[in-house]
Amino acid sequence: MADFSILSDFEVARSLAAIEAVGRASKPVAEVGNVKLSSSRVAELDGDLAQCLRLAGEPEVKPFVLREEGGRWSYGFYRHSWARDALEFLRRRHRGARLSAYDRDWIAGLLFGYSPEAIQRFLTGAAGSVGPRSTLPPDCGEGMEGTVRPRLGRSRTRSPNSDRFLTAG
Repeated sequence: MADFSILSDFEVARSLAAIEAVGRASKPVAEVGNVKLSSSRVAELDGDLAQCLRLAGEPEVKPFVLREEGGRWSYGFYRHSWARDALEFLRRRHRGARLSAYDRDWIAGLLFGYSPEAIQRFLTGAAGSVGPRSTLPPDCGEGMEGTVRPRLGRSRTRSPNSDRFLTAG
């Protein structure tokens, strides 16, 4: 395997699986993981993600890097710009018109490619009543084993001109 600056062999393998899920299956976006990095090393992460894309051979898939709190950076892959935009939308808080945890969860379930039945099971919960819950667990959807789920809706408010969302490449 090629040399990678930031990603471990395990993270490269997960990235390749995510690229395939986005490129060949119907998964709109795949968030692979997050790492603690200084801003000066994000370019190295970008390079690692670009190298994963070359290895996977999926020309329509694009990488993303998303700034988190505490010097952490989430990364993953998407195919269509609307999926990247939807992920960004779910991560920010909106003044006055905040999404409830329930709404965030079903929208995130669709965005991350969970089946309608899996989303309903999660929203219904063990007690059989629909209501707000935290975030979808990683094993909620068929065929989505091992998917890393983001912690949506917990970022601070940002302006539309923020550079919080970076597209690698």
